[in-house]
Amino acid sequence: MGLTWNQRNDIADGVGEIRAGGGLTNFGVAVIKEMNAIGMIIDVAHLTKPGFWDVIAASTAPIMATHSNAEAICNHIRNLDDEQIKALAKNGGVMGMNFSAAFVAPGEATLDDMLNHIDHITNLVGADHVGLGSDFDGISKTPIGLENATLMVNITRGLVYRGYSDADIRKILGGNNLRVMQQTMP
Repeated sequence: MGLTWNQRNDIADGVGEIRAGGGLTNFGVAVIKEMNAIGMIIDVAHLTKPGFWDVIAASTAPIMATHSNAEAICNHIRNLDDEQIKALAKNGGVMGMNFSAAFVAPGEATLDDMLNHIDHITNLVGADHVGLGSDFDGISKTPIGLENATLMVNITRGLVYRGYSDADIRKILGGNNLRVMQQTMP
């Protein structure tokens, strides 16, 4: 479950709440504890950085950033910085790559730009913490080469070309997401 969208709610501040920049509310911490207790996956996409750190501190289960990319590759408010990526990995979580062109690269984003995010995260914390989270249903512009779901095979081709092992490719294409589901859900 996503805790917020881009704005503030009773659980936390979203990334669009730039003036307040708050994290989880007391109610939000209680929601995290309940989600852990009943086996719900926590999605930190759309949270402020303080909210992300509050979730890391409160959650006893792996979390997901279901549709976020690496800030080091593309400086976008929704992308995670390297310290967040390291914390998500230490938690056992997974980042699902967002295909929104604005999250992938400034200007005209391409499949190679998307693969650069995967490379960065893999080099930083390993292939066990990367997945796909396209956001096809919530975006208006995709990278060239990923315009629709029929072109997802281009990710596999790109990973093969870049030298990823078959095992790591399986993890990135869904194995890591499945692992978090199996660890979290009863």
